[in-house]
Amino acid sequence: MDILTYKTAHSTHTLSSRTGLVVLGELIRRLKLSETVDRLMPKTERSNRTYRSSTIVNTFMLMLHEGGRSLDDVRRLRDESALLNQSN
Repeated sequence: MDILTYKTAHSTHTLSSRTGLVVLGELIRRLKLSETVDRLMPKTERSNRTYRSSTIVNTFMLMLHEGGRSLDDVRRLRDESALLNQSN
């Protein structure tokens, strides 16, 4: 029986177990969906603590794409550095 040997190398790339979210995030960015949402749903001027509309829409889209069913599922996105860095 032949045993396959694998060699690993150091990488500076950020890895993600949720690669599909990175693809969806890139689609959102290229379609300029955030700009469109912010233009059509402007932020209220009554409070300086509100989120941009695009932040809410994008977060829910990513959460639902990952299979989230409740607002608590948004927490799974918080530590996803590959996705967060991709959106910059």
